[in-house]
Amino acid sequence: MKKYIPLLSSLLIAPFSVSTSTAATFDFVAYAAGAEAGHNPLIKTEAGITLNATGDHTTDGGATWTSAFAYLDDLSGTSPAGLGVCKVITGSAQCNPGNDDNVTRDEKVTLSFDQVVTFNTINLYNGEHKEIFDGTFKLRIDSGAWATHALNTLISINFTGTNFEFWNNNVTESHDRQFYFGDIDVEAPSAVPVPAAVWLFGSALFGLGSLKRNKKATIA
Repeated sequence: MKKYIPLLSSLLIAPFSVSTSTAATFDFVAYAAGAEAGHNPLIKTEAGITLNATGDHTTDGGATWTSAFAYLDDLSGTSPAGLGVCKVITGSAQCNPGNDDNVTRDEKVTLSFDQVVTFNTINLYNGEHKEIFDGTFKLRIDSGAWATHALNTLISINFTGTNFEFWNNNVTESHDRQFYFGDIDVEAPSAVPVPAAVWLFGSALFGLGSLKRNKKATIA
């Protein structure tokens, strides 16, 4: 029986360690095309991963937050825009004023997922719809501590969690300190379901028991 212990251990561990991943792209520029509007929340599902995007703003340095709208800005055929924040929308869900449709100073976009994800890429555009940035932003993941990052490094940083708050915390306002989310690419890990793993483990035990009984029968 001892010689089967390594085999049994591998059968026990393997079902729980097999994993794959699912990648999903949320293209806010594409969502906005012909459908510019404010949402509270904006809900999108791609490749089995569901995203809820919301907007907020603060007047006291982040001590309290007031609900705003996740806003899809459409500039199809001219310049790329995407997902921003708007404090006030009209009856037809358009931003008022129209230039408050990106993430400006002391506004925050929260991206919440229905499962743990890791960001692979984040494509941003500034207030002039270009890829030139200055200043900083604050990020809080899963209600942890706020961390400050340079805006121009956002695309190259990998974040893992379920709830991501991106706060434009710049003291002064300028186009290259504002941003839209153009698109994001995330990846979610997946594993063999526990019931399947238990079934495999039970099959292994049954097989080893049969081997032992057959051996005794042969000796007898």
